[in-house]
Amino acid sequence: MKIRLKIFLILLIVSVLFIFSLQAKSKATSDYESIETLMQVITLLKEHHIYEPSVDTLVENALQGILDKLDLHTTYLKVSDFENFSSQTEGH
Repeated sequence: MKIRLKIFLILLIVSVLFIFSLQAKSKATSDYESIETLMQVITLLKEHHIYEPSVDTLVENALQGILDKLDLHTTYLKVSDFENFSSQTEGH
């Protein structure tokens, strides 16, 4: 009887770990699918938009939109804007 209980517990633990593993893979796959969608939009814009925007501009605008919409206290700063902000707030 004790052997059956041990085998049952081992199978239960393995099953639970397997289910958690599948859920983690599913979440990662979902994240990559979302990123893939963003990459497809960028590709379509590069190929078909009348103004042929640069990838750098598209990514920068996407980052700005993501961070600006996140909450009221988060914003995106370009490198030059960040350096300017840092030099003004250092207190020298």
